[in-house]
Amino acid sequence: MAATKVALDFNRLDHRSVVRVALPIALANISTPLVGMVDLGVVGHTGGASEIGAVAAGSLILSLLFWGFGFLKMTTSGLSAQAQGRQDTSELSEHLYRGLAVATCLGLFLVCAQAPLLHVALDVLGASTRVTSLIDTYLSVRIWAAPATLGNYVLLGWLIGRAQTRRALGLQLVLNVSNIVLSLFFTLGLKLGVAGVAWGSVLAECITLSLGLLLLLPALDRPSVKEIVRADALRELLSHNRDVMIRTLTLLAVFAWFTLEGAQQGDDILAANSLLMQLVNLSAYILDGLAAATESLTGQAIGSRRPHLLGAILKITLTQGAVLGGLLALLFGAIGPLCLGWLTDDFTTIDTAIRYLPWAILAPLLGVVPFIFDGLFIGALQTRALRNAMLGATACFAFAWVGFRELDNHGLWAAVSVHYLARGLLLGIQLPALRRTVALPSDETSAPLGS
Repeated sequence: MAATKVALDFNRLDHRSVVRVALPIALANISTPLVGMVDLGVVGHTGGASEIGAVAAGSLILSLLFWGFGFLKMTTSGLSAQAQGRQDTSELSEHLYRGLAVATCLGLFLVCAQAPLLHVALDVLGASTRVTSLIDTYLSVRIWAAPATLGNYVLLGWLIGRAQTRRALGLQLVLNVSNIVLSLFFTLGLKLGVAGVAWGSVLAECITLSLGLLLLLPALDRPSVKEIVRADALRELLSHNRDVMIRTLTLLAVFAWFTLEGAQQGDDILAANSLLMQLVNLSAYILDGLAAATESLTGQAIGSRRPHLLGAILKITLTQGAVLGGLLALLFGAIGPLCLGWLTDDFTTIDTAIRYLPWAILAPLLGVVPFIFDGLFIGALQTRALRNAMLGATACFAFAWVGFRELDNHGLWAAVSVHYLARGLLLGIQLPALRRTVALPSDETSAPLGS
């Protein structure tokens, strides 16, 4: 067993140490929704509600195909964090290579199966003929990024688990900046419209994966094929992946239903909800910085046999999350209407979105607890608990939508808010079980889990 330096100093665990891990991811994530905003802004200024709805809905469908495999990032993060805590470089290399191998196989499968997958997705969406045609154009190009996209999930998860978030920031910025530049070039320069936005995304994913591999792989031990496909390691990986995949697909199903119901209420509602979701996504990506820090801190604490620190980690990240969520809510309340005007010239869409803006303002406040609890359970590799909590929260969403349906789009946003609350509650009640699983010792000097 080779040793590697532990990336975190647990003897000086305080707000500053958490910020050092969280800030690079938050900064990287801020640019991710900006890509969506630029894409929507470009088509919003060169087209109208149909083009906005097509890019937004097309991105949502790709989320079901790509983000549904987000377990690659989350599981890799938890596994690499615990291996980092154990100071085992051989295991770290195996986790990266094994994750990349799985990502490549899954990405090629999506490319080969694109025709039936996209056909079903378009039928389920049920948008207008014009929007459906534009979505098909977008997806037919964007799907070719699948192997690179999933490979980037593995790279980012591996870096986050090791608390090498500055490197993760660098790769994410390469991805997002190149995506913006290429999309603008193909759309405004070459006049490719919706297809230009898609081509920009495809090339950006390929550029980022190539750069990441060039930077990371030469410095690592190269495991043999036998080590990569070792039966016990694959069983562990597939077990965690299964649980997180169910969790992720369930979450995406909620937002797919949200988009579907918006589309059924008309193109204006679909476009307005798409714009508001850009604000919601912005808050989610910023809060995800704290979730990523929680993942890494939790995994390394457990791997280094110091699980008694989880209470202190949770206390710090929840405190920072509450402050950050409140600031984001105030920001959206102050400049939300202005942001909507930046995204489109369509006054009908802007007026419609402003009616539902309070729900987007509420989102960062509701997202703090579930996001940070997600990070805690991922770092502890308690993936079954994550899965069960998400299934329960989705059931709450369904009941809420039935109860609020007569409120139309307000009811739809209310159901999403219930989903946020249920996620936090259902994970919170499983904290005692997590404490028992990781065998936290009784230590009067450490904060109890959940305090």
